Amino acid sequence: MITSQLRHCLTGCVVLAALTIGNERGGLPGGAVRKFVGLLQESPMPLLHSDFKRWPEETHGSVPLRSVYDGLQFLFDDWYVPSPFELYEQSGLAGLVKHYAALSERLEYTVKVPEFSLLGIARTLEERKRSDEQRSVLEKAAELYPNSAETRGALAKLEIDPTTVPDRVELK
Repeated sequence: MITSQLRHCLTGCVVLAALTIGNERGGLPGGAVRKFVGLLQESPMPLLHSDFKRWPEETHGSVPLRSVYDGLQFLFDDWYVPSPFELYEQSGLAGLVKHYAALSERLEYTVKVPEFSLLGIARTLEERKRSDEQRSVLEKAAELYPNSAETRGALAKLEIDPTTVPDRVELK
């Protein structure tokens, strides 16, 4: 299966050409697949990204599913940040915002810093007793996700003075 996906970036049009093949008997005549892959890999176009995968365990019917999955992984390869807190520690809240701003520009639509990433960073900051930073992260989360009950609750929790909260409340 041959798939092509165009995407735009600041430097021009990026072309992804991916060729995948399953357990088709004999492949294509005359080694056409290998010749085509060779041409793609030798291309002088700097914005042409090509890949070839042979999946002998897949059939002609199942190859498209794996192809689409791999294509989506390529297109969104920098969406997921494996360790948001590590990125936060290295470059602060501005670094997170910059990462997703660059992703937004590449994909040509707005990608906000994921709320779960911001809340995870805020929890880690709370554990480390860094409440000023925690507040900044939660305020950013509230700015990006104004209707989030979880973010609003975390912000409200910062406002509670723990010395005035009783250990136990008796209901009558």
